[in-house]
This record gives sequence, structure tokens and C-alpha cells, in this order.
Amino acid sequence: MLLYIINRRIITNKIAVIVIIFFLTIVFNSYSAPPENNPSDPCSNHYLWQSFVNTKSYATFTLNNCEYYGCRGSCHAEFKKYENAIEDYRKAILINPEYARAWQELAITYGKLNRYNDAIDVLHEALRINPEHYGLWYNLVIAYILSGNRTAAINTIEELQRINPEMADNLLKEIMQQ
Repeated sequence: MLLYIINRRIITNKIAVIVIIFFLTIVFNSYSAPPENNPSDPCSNHYLWQSFVNTKSYATFTLNNCEYYGCRGSCHAEFKKYENAIEDYRKAILINPEYARAWQELAITYGKLNRYNDAIDVLHEALRINPEHYGLWYNLVIAYILSGNRTAAINTIEELQRINPEMADNLLKEIMQQ
């Protein structure tokens, strides 16, 4: 009988340890450590991590956080690594399709690569999700102008006028000065 009780306690303790390990695995996997330093990629280093942590609490930072990929995309764009930036903005959008900043930055990045039709497509997709975001409308006007489609630019300015009259007026003044 004593052997049975000892064996039962050992089994119970093993189950408890397994449950605790399982629980800790779930908890620790929900948080991410900072990315490793990679000298060939300045956007994966501790500086990027620190700039994100300065604006958010550690608990909200995970590698599945759309703001992390938006921040990293901006870093890549700043270093003129536009293809990497596009990849990061796309990851941010996959995580949170309503993250307007990622859509906007993706379109701007396409514009820097003179891929205006891609920028226009991205902005149209973003506006389907967030039709009242005046920054998206503004960038759509710019993309149309840069692509040479002045008619579409004028129609888009009219829509921007409805959403943000001051911004539309300022944009028209800029266009008229050029």
C-alpha cells in the first residue's frame, strides 16, 4: 500500500510539472524578446526595439504586433531598403488590415520606387477599409498626379474636399503653384 501511495504521488507530481511547463510555455510564447543584433540589417537591432519600447509597454510588443512591423518597415524605408519595407508593411497589414499607417506607408514606398499603379491599388484597397481617412485620399491624389492621371486626381481631390476641405484646398494651391 505504501508503494502505491508513493507511486501515485510521483505520478501526480509529474502531471503537475507537465501542466506548469505547458502553462509557462504559453505565457512565454506570447511575449517576444528583442530581435537579435544583425549588423547587416540595422532595422533588426536593439535601436529599433528600443524605439518601439519607448512608445509601448513591453507587454504589448510581440513579433505578431502590426505596429512592430510598421516601425520596422519605416526603418527599412529610411535606409532605402524599399523591398524589405514593403515586406514589413505587408506583414503589418496581414496582422491588422485596419492599420491605416501601414497601408499609407506601403503606398508611399511604392511611390518611391516609381510604382505608382501599385501605390494607387494599395490606396484603393485601404480606402475600402477606411474610407474617411483623409491621409489616404491625399496620397491617392499625389499618386494619380505622379502617374500622369490628372482626371482621376481631380476627382479624388473632390472626395478629399468632402472629408477634409482645408487639406484639399492646400493641395490644390500646391498643384497650382507647380
